[in-house]
Amino acid sequence: RQTNEGRVGCPGRPCDALFYPDVDLARHLSAAVFHSYTQSRLDLLEQRRAAELEGEMQMRLEAELRRLQALDEQQRHVRAVRNHIVEEILTLKCPRCGQAFLDFVGCFALQCSRCPCGFCAWCGVDSGGSNAHEHVRNCREKPPGADVFFGTFEQFEAAQRRRRRRALLHFLPRLDAQTRNAVLQEMRRDLADLGIVDAAGAPGIPVGAAVM
Repeated sequence: RQTNEGRVGCPGRPCDALFYPDVDLARHLSAAVFHSYTQSRLDLLEQRRAAELEGEMQMRLEAELRRLQALDEQQRHVRAVRNHIVEEILTLKCPRCGQAFLDFVGCFALQCSRCPCGFCAWCGVDSGGSNAHEHVRNCREKPPGADVFFGTFEQFEAAQRRRRRRALLHFLPRLDAQTRNAVLQEMRRDLADLGIVDAAGAPGIPVGAAVM
């Protein structure tokens, strides 16, 4: 009945004749029988439509589920990239063992508290030994007029901003545009607080990486 939508066909088998038109049935059937016939057809059509709508809804739900799963995956990727930037770029750490460095006492020849690594506060480079003074003396990132070994906390902070910006500019082009923009949007306040970008955008960051 669902296949022919409740229409009346030839009782002969097999028969390829078309279904009887409703107007012809109305002429030969009583009003009560024809009303029962049309009501049955309407019920069948409503059932069919309900089944079609259920199928469409199921397809929409499945498509939405796939979209949400993809979104969740993208969000996880964005969070992983954000964590990488925070831990590997924004945090000053020992270039040899990865120990975070917190205490600046005035000398730009830094010493790791975990391993025997001496590294430079101007550029963050491992000196290759346990004493970074010789590297600091000749560091190319040291601005003109700076002391041979020592500097102010403001100079230290400025050096870290330059180091972070340089590392960020090196890292960002490796990301696809969608991830790059999402990460910069999520980190806009953090980067602004560190003085790497302002609250409105990302000066110096390559085209396509700007905060949208």
